[in-house]
Amino acid sequence: MDTSTLPEENCFRSTLDSFCQSLVNAVRVARMDEHGEPAKMTQHELANRSGVARSTIAKYVAHNARSTGEINPDLETICRLAKALNVPPAACHAAAAAEFARQVFPRYSSLEN
Repeated sequence: MDTSTLPEENCFRSTLDSFCQSLVNAVRVARMDEHGEPAKMTQHELANRSGVARSTIAKYVAHNARSTGEINPDLETICRLAKALNVPPAACHAAAAAEFARQVFPRYSSLEN
C-alpha cells in the first residue's frame, strides 16, 4: 500500500473518480429515443430533472483521475442525480468501495477469485 497517502485520502479520491465515471456512463443511456433505444441525456436535461446546476454537472462530467480541482458532491446531490438518471445512488460508489477494501485488506484480495 502506498504510505505517502492515507487510506482515507485514497478512499475519497477513488470514490470521487467512481462517482464521476458512473455519472458519465449513466448519462449516456439515461433516456430512450423515439425508436425506444437508449439515448444520451444532455447536461441541461439532467439539470432540469435533478435540480442540480448544469455548471455543477459539467464539473462532474469533466472530472478525471488526473483532475486537481476540488469537487465534493454531497449525499443529497448524489441522490438527486441518481433519481433523475433512474439508477440507485449506491451504484455510484460500488467500484470505489471494492478498491478501498483491496487497499486496506490486501491479503483478502486473492479470495475474490
